[in-house]
Amino acid sequence: MRLGTNLKESGENNGEHYFQAGLTVLSTLLTDRYLGKDENHQGIIFHSVYHRPNKWDYVPEGSKLPNN
Repeated sequence: MRLGTNLKESGENNGEHYFQAGLTVLSTLLTDRYLGKDENHQGIIFHSVYHRPNKWDYVPEGSKLPNN
């Protein structure tokens, strides 16, 4: 959404496209499928990185980066 806003302000034609894409992503993340409503869940959004310094994130075997 920020990219779309910046593009629109600079006169680029595709700024609205990027802004609308950001709204679509946001509206998807705010659905029950992604929001962590369980009181035992310590994050806000499922399938995201929570807190790398505390090693709270899931790191699959063979991977150095947390995901899911």
